[in-house]
Amino acid sequence: MDFIEALPRVGGKSIILTVVDRSTNSVWLCLRHRALASQNVVTKGKLQPRFYRPYRVAAIINDVTYRLELPPHVGLHDVFHVGLLKKGVRQVLVHWQDEPAASATWEDLDNFIDRYPSFQLEDELFVKGGRDVMWGRQYQRRPRARDVARRARAASKEVLAVIKRQCELVTLDTSIPFSSLVTEGQLRSVRESATKAVLQVAKVILSLSSYIDGKLMARSSGFLIGWDEKSREGTVLTSAHIICSKYTSQWSGTDEYSPNAKVVAHLLDEDETTVPAQLLHYDKHINMALFTVGIESCAKIPEFNSDVKYGQETFVMGRDENLNLTVDYEFVGFHGPNLHERPHYMFTGGAIRKSSIGGPVIDFSGEVLGMANFPGSAFIPSSIISRCLAMWKKYQCIPRLHFGMKFSPIKFLDPIHVERIFRKCNVDSGLIVEEVSNGSVAEELGVRRGDIIYSVNGKCIATTVELESLNMSICENHLDQGGTIGSWIDIPVGILHMRKGHKGPSRTLSLRLNVSDGIEVFASLLTPFD
Repeated sequence: MDFIEALPRVGGKSIILTVVDRSTNSVWLCLRHRALASQNVVTKGKLQPRFYRPYRVAAIINDVTYRLELPPHVGLHDVFHVGLLKKGVRQVLVHWQDEPAASATWEDLDNFIDRYPSFQLEDELFVKGGRDVMWGRQYQRRPRARDVARRARAASKEVLAVIKRQCELVTLDTSIPFSSLVTEGQLRSVRESATKAVLQVAKVILSLSSYIDGKLMARSSGFLIGWDEKSREGTVLTSAHIICSKYTSQWSGTDEYSPNAKVVAHLLDEDETTVPAQLLHYDKHINMALFTVGIESCAKIPEFNSDVKYGQETFVMGRDENLNLTVDYEFVGFHGPNLHERPHYMFTGGAIRKSSIGGPVIDFSGEVLGMANFPGSAFIPSSIISRCLAMWKKYQCIPRLHFGMKFSPIKFLDPIHVERIFRKCNVDSGLIVEEVSNGSVAEELGVRRGDIIYSVNGKCIATTVELESLNMSICENHLDQGGTIGSWIDIPVGILHMRKGHKGPSRTLSLRLNVSDGIEVFASLLTPFD
């Protein structure tokens, strides 16, 4: 009986069930027309059993006639022709648990069922219902295909519902977008240190939403730049885009703002609490806004780094509408503003996603290099932000001079172009005049497109950001000396005129400029070369 050792264990017992024809005085009885009253027959017609449980042979009348011991309530004559009888008995060969194979014994099936009523094998030998024509083994009816398919669909829906509930767990959520720390292969060497910096700054990045008449107007990111422990209020810096109800052009002066719009801040606590954000100040020209937000505690406020280098690697951070952190790897671009962009902007190498507008631009150590702004890839560098914040604290406004010109730095031209300008004009640094506002002081003094501005107020200027920083510094000194908003200042400007394709005269112009805290409106009118 070595073959029994390979049988699987079922219910703690290794067994084999078999129906055998052995020497016995019991026979199976076949009834062709009706079932015995002693049998509990569930199925009818063709599916009802043909052979019924074995009955003891009481006497052999002759070779073809037998008398059986039937139950007293059957109501049938007890003598049957051998054609209705079949010799056999159901027995099981049992290999008992923890016993050697040689100790397996044959057991009467009925007695086995009585002793182990809950024991069941995969062949369903003990299940009531159906029948086996030859040996009386009873099986369940085969389920219909549509029933099987229906149960499978129900099971599938249940499984999918369980998976959906599991995916809603923050630990198993696969809908969270990837950051550049994962997708950018060149960051592998600094991923660990950069991740620490990103996660530290993330603690102060909020999401803001603005509403007018209950309808969503805008969303943006913002970040804490201060927190008062006594009042439990934080100061949030963001883009003025959050309250801009109509955007047209940065130089047209026709943008519409809604300072009375309802603005809320989405905090980062476990319940993602929403609290009102109170507007402190907004500046249309700089495109920045300050809000106060009630917040019980605050993480470490990141420091500003005003030493932004062109080509420097950065992370542009923000929060999307689901409050997920957004992190994009960019570098500071080697170009200045175009004719549609403000002169105080710096730029990243790629487009800034909309949800990051108002969020911080940081370096790999977690210091803030600027604030992502609208539109495109522009951001306001920390040097401009710091000066704006200082002047707002002193004067409750951000004054600046309106030069009435748009510039592009020689610094960002191709070296071949820079070298040619130097050969022709003996100048390798400064700002090229790209456009002059119609009716401005500069136009009246003869400044034309293509001229080069190499100094302002006695200082050499290489980029538009340097010009804006100097602009605000001049205004600050003017107000400190008793000047007022709306007054005029004479500013000396060193200029090299370009006429008829050649170097013209170099001279210093005195531009009489207005000190204003409003947006600079530019009357675009490209002037031809003289």
